[in-house]
Amino acid sequence: MLEGLKMVWFINMRKKNANFSLGQLSKYVKRYSFFKLYARTVGEDEWTLIASDPFAVLGRTPQPQYNFLRITHTNAELREFKLEPCPGNKIKEQVTTSSSIDINLLSGTKLASTGEVINGYEVFFNGIRKYRLTANRASNSEWFLGEIPLQDEAGGGKVLAFDKNAVGTIPQVDDLEMVDGYPIFFSNNNGRFYVVAEDDDSDELYFYDGDLVGRSESTFLEKNGFRYEQGEEIIDLDGDKTGNFPIKKFRMFRREADQVNGYPKTISPSGGSGSGLRVRIELWSNGAKRWAITSQGTNYKEGDNVKITFAGVATIQVSCTVESGLFVTDPWPKGQNLNPFDAIADFIKFDAERPSHLDQPEHQITYVNEFVITNP
Repeated sequence: MLEGLKMVWFINMRKKNANFSLGQLSKYVKRYSFFKLYARTVGEDEWTLIASDPFAVLGRTPQPQYNFLRITHTNAELREFKLEPCPGNKIKEQVTTSSSIDINLLSGTKLASTGEVINGYEVFFNGIRKYRLTANRASNSEWFLGEIPLQDEAGGGKVLAFDKNAVGTIPQVDDLEMVDGYPIFFSNNNGRFYVVAEDDDSDELYFYDGDLVGRSESTFLEKNGFRYEQGEEIIDLDGDKTGNFPIKKFRMFRREADQVNGYPKTISPSGGSGSGLRVRIELWSNGAKRWAITSQGTNYKEGDNVKITFAGVATIQVSCTVESGLFVTDPWPKGQNLNPFDAIADFIKFDAERPSHLDQPEHQITYVNEFVITNP
């Protein structure tokens, strides 16, 4: 009866040529902005990507957020760093192809590491490593028409993340990587590449890498992030020693120490209301542990506690973050979502949208601080 009264009222309003309009609603919704981090030694042409996963900042209000990046590297030449914006459509391509991707989310006060050392660079930041970005997380539910179906009703309940993903400090070790083209013995007007004892009255060796790098009384020399070594003496075609020694050049860097024998490996955590969850676990000799989701499983509930067992060592209980609903569909009118993936979109669909990146840059470097470690 009520619906009939509404229809009659609407028809009467039209007959009287009355005007009516809908009210306005303003609301802040979430938006992600992404960037990638590069580095190079001053004078080099090529940039090196020093974090495999992109970084992201998540905002819901126009208030500025302050985050930090801490980059450690060898005591080499002066370095340059570059924050390069990453288009949202590239992120969307990966999400739609693999259902989710991992990002480094700059958020909160917890110190995290990217968990990798690339060419001697290790990156730390405040936030969450391996934050799993899904289609739901990349969209705002306010654009969905109708009631959002629950994840468990749709046969989902996939685990997105745990409340923690590591225990302890992962040990680091120094390592060497031979530079391409070495060892080398070469000399002409353009440069000299060899190791030689130039002074008969001294035990010092002279290390030439184009120009003189330095001198050392041992068969190696470390300088500017590289280790130079004297190579094996060159033998001529007759099998005689020539007295010529090539130079070896190694790049010095730090990496994660090797893990305990049998690790890493993949296990199925126990507990929780779902099934199919798989986790890759890592263990080091100092007791440090780390784990990451490899298969999200199904039918888990938000806040489910599951146990990750390191056989014979420890069992760790973690809490699950689970998809809260399924509201990413084809765009309207085929689906119920007016604006899927709007939280990562670089271009707007509706005039009423006012994303933060249209009027000004989303990221600014406001302060740079250098810490130099000196030997006493």
